[in-house]
Order: sequence, then structure tokens, then C-alpha cells
Amino acid sequence: RLLAAIAGCADQAEGRLVRLLNLPTLPYDRSIEITLLPAGPAADPGTSVSARYTAGGKLIQRFVIRDPSRSDPEELLETLSRLLLNEYLIAIQPGAEREKKPGQTPAWLAAGVAQNLHASLRARNARLVSAWLGDG
Repeated sequence: RLLAAIAGCADQAEGRLVRLLNLPTLPYDRSIEITLLPAGPAADPGTSVSARYTAGGKLIQRFVIRDPSRSDPEELLETLSRLLLNEYLIAIQPGAEREKKPGQTPAWLAAGVAQNLHASLRARNARLVSAWLGDG
């Protein structure tokens, strides 16, 4: 059930990202595999990502979430945004370069985009900046 909820959030995030950045439909076959790992005795919650191409030229990015019940939802959204942005970056890479080393979106860019996908995050961040600047 948790995996289905995360997949639903991923679809929603992709739709928001496409609208926010006015992105085109991707011209190639791709997927993001999401794997949930239970908490281990010494395992901290967290994520890891990887990307590879199949022999048929399909891009597969893997998103592994360790201990999802304790994971930070904003970190998950930022990582997912990074994977989605990677797909667009990879789409504009020359074919040989793309297959040798798929492009990677900088973490700071993905975090900034993710923080703008939801009105509640934008409002919270505006309040934090206002308070930091002494306006609030």
C-alpha cells in the first residue's frame, strides 16, 4: 500500500513538474523503479539512486528508499524531482554520451524545483525567508 501511495505521489509530482517548467513529452522509453527497504538494526532512513540503459535503449532509474516510515517527505520529493529532471536532461544529450554516462541534475536544482511544486512549501519558505530578512 505504501508503494502505491509513493507511486501516486510520483505521478502527481511529474504532472506538477511538467506544468511548472512547461516541459514537453519525453521522446523515449523510460521508467523509475521504486524499491522500499525495511528498517534494519543499524540502518538509517535514506535514499539512493542509480541509472542505467537496457540493451534496447530504455532508461531505467532506480530509487531505493530505506525505512520509508521514517523518511523525510521533502527529501523524497526532492530525490524524485531529481530523477524526473534527469529524464529531461538525458533526453537532450547526444546518444553516445547518454548511453556512456546519463546526465545528472544537480541536487540544488532539483531541491529548488521540488520546493516549488506545492503551494504549502512555497508559503512556508516565503515565511522563513521573510523572518530571516527581518520582515516578519
